[in-house]
Amino acid sequence: MTVPSDPAADRQFELPNLRDVGGLRSGDGARVRRGLVFRSPALAGASPGDLDALARLPLRTVIDLRSAFERERAPEAHLLPPGTTYLVADVNGENVDQSPMWQLLHLHTVAERRAAFGDGRAEAAFEAKFRDFVTGAAPRRAFGQLFAALAEPGRLPAVFHCSTGKDRTGWAAAVLLTYLGVPEDAVMEDYLAGNASIRVLMQAAIDRHVAEGGHPDDLDALVEVRPSYLRAGLDEVGAQYGSMARYVEVGLGLGRSGGERLRATMLAPAAG
Repeated sequence: MTVPSDPAADRQFELPNLRDVGGLRSGDGARVRRGLVFRSPALAGASPGDLDALARLPLRTVIDLRSAFERERAPEAHLLPPGTTYLVADVNGENVDQSPMWQLLHLHTVAERRAAFGDGRAEAAFEAKFRDFVTGAAPRRAFGQLFAALAEPGRLPAVFHCSTGKDRTGWAAAVLLTYLGVPEDAVMEDYLAGNASIRVLMQAAIDRHVAEGGHPDDLDALVEVRPSYLRAGLDEVGAQYGSMARYVEVGLGLGRSGGERLRATMLAPAAG
């Protein structure tokens, strides 16, 4: 396949947390190619300029990790550049009401939110969510669809996203980078890099909570990504599969040949 020219890789998008997954180096010095895979919040919030920039990649595939509830609230398929394939890979499945972010939308008072998320309950919920990404049937099916699409010839450049690009998207990006051999400390740094953008995307929920008498800090564990969230998922991969390669190739069904295609496409060999 033809790899897009590097200027596209350095494009700055207006939509917070829309960014290139590429750029980091694997442990053996290979670099994850830019301009091929992007992570994002829902593209329903993208500006015309962002959509034009994606069209110029040219964008071929969008993988939407959101639930039906989220897709109905913020539809986007009609906004995508012509020729873009829109794939749904619903991570939550029938368990959407167990998502902390779904609960935030449906808790109507400060007292309800504090009862649901205070005293470490939000942190525990997100850590459980990341473990479920590894063990749950719906998440494994959805992330399997994502990785199958990324490894399929002709699907790239691609964007994958959830609503804010925080948890489902954050996990998918961390898995992809780890699978490609990027060291864990660099993967964690990349995972945490979106916090400022996520706060911008969540500002309306924070403002509503404060206007109703709450404190902004009440929602910190919901509007941030934290090391313990990703760590919970990575530890579960180790416990269940022994390695990220086995999780992706067996647990997500990519297979060895799919993994070889993905690595060949995504990794630029280290300069000899």
